[in-house]
Amino acid sequence: MDTSTQVALEEYTDELQRAGSFFDDRLKYTVGGFYYKEQPNGLGGNQGLEVNVFQGLSHTQVLGYLTNRSEAIYGQVDYSLDDFVKGLSITAGLRKTWDSVKGCAANATYSFFAQPFNTSKNSPNWISEDECKSGTLTTAGVPDTTSVSTQILPRADFNKLTYTFGANWQVTPDAMVYVAHRRGYRAGSYNTPLFDPYLASMQTFQPESLTDWEVGAKLRWNAGDARGTFDLAVFSGKDKGNQFPVPSTGLAAGVCVPEAVGSNGRASNCVTLPTQVAYAAGTPGVTIRHSPATTVGNVGDLTIRGFELGATVTPAEWLTLGVGMAYVDYKVDAITIPTNLSNVLWAGNVPPTTTLILPQQPKYTGNGNVTITYPDKVMGGNLSANLDVKYSDSFILGASTVEGYTTADLRIEVDDILNKGVDVAFYVRNLTDSDYNFGTAGSQPNTIGVQSFIHAPPRSYGVSVRYAFGS
Repeated sequence: MDTSTQVALEEYTDELQRAGSFFDDRLKYTVGGFYYKEQPNGLGGNQGLEVNVFQGLSHTQVLGYLTNRSEAIYGQVDYSLDDFVKGLSITAGLRKTWDSVKGCAANATYSFFAQPFNTSKNSPNWISEDECKSGTLTTAGVPDTTSVSTQILPRADFNKLTYTFGANWQVTPDAMVYVAHRRGYRAGSYNTPLFDPYLASMQTFQPESLTDWEVGAKLRWNAGDARGTFDLAVFSGKDKGNQFPVPSTGLAAGVCVPEAVGSNGRASNCVTLPTQVAYAAGTPGVTIRHSPATTVGNVGDLTIRGFELGATVTPAEWLTLGVGMAYVDYKVDAITIPTNLSNVLWAGNVPPTTTLILPQQPKYTGNGNVTITYPDKVMGGNLSANLDVKYSDSFILGASTVEGYTTADLRIEVDDILNKGVDVAFYVRNLTDSDYNFGTAGSQPNTIGVQSFIHAPPRSYGVSVRYAFGS
């Protein structure tokens, strides 16, 4: 039986910017404002996920209808210090961002014995945004379900001030060195579904910030008919409040947490009766039910270090060679599991994690490319061929390690045929037909015992034709 995942969103974005200069162009400035809104646009919203196990005997639908909004104002100045040191300039910029998220979440479980249900994205049993927001759905309102849960998520607001400071020195026309100090962030958001009041502080997770220093150089060189480039950047940063998914599976049936007894309207003892296990999420009872397989929290602080380098050389007009490499390593400075979540995990025999791994972050990546340009005209245009090879080291994804892989793409193109603005290209993607994974799908090993991945497309090829109007 098919499993479907869909995202149905509409986005609005707008930006107003003003740039100018003062003091005979020694000071250049940019100021502006930014607006972004993302909202559901049909069944599924941010993610509509249907997971079938045991050939469809168990069918679970998870939907999130979240509206995200981001507003920001910013300004940056660049000031030339040529009067003091030729080629030296400094940069300073500030940005204030306000983010908000609100919406609702819906979960439904279907039974194979209730109907031969349809798992296509047009299934009439998918819960719509309006139905989700009504908050009154029951199994009677959604046919063929054995359980239905909808939860309204109140608006959560976040804000962050970020900045950039730096200095650039154009030592010669072909050599520049720089230093930069920056702070960036990743916006906060919701955990779903609605949590028990004892875990209310975990319902949202706050912005994660990265403050770093970077030094680097950009060089250009010529030697006879040959020319080339060399770029190097070395960085070190502090990641504060890392948004890490803490494993929290196996708690959906409910656990009695001694530290929670008598709080939030709970009974004053840990006697668990059958009727007391069935409290819905978000309702205080004797037991605490916690259904997510992972709970995102700002639980880690890290130090991240690495470098990036790239170089090209053109030994002849018809040949260009390029190579690049990046290295990223990190050290975990602290892991802090919030007390209430830790109490729930220990009560459910799910010891809190003591490790923190940056997901989908290989230690080494690299690339190489060769571009050959035919010296004579072909059909009145320019014939070129490009081979691009990419490498990724192994990385952690979910509970599994994705093995490293190498892949290559080839493109042969004739542009501006007969000076008519027509470009024709033949391309082959994944030239070596490499077999590798590069992403994760919806299933989780802690819930059904299987980790699923997004598999790389096999070798594919095609032809593209482009025409430039008015050429």
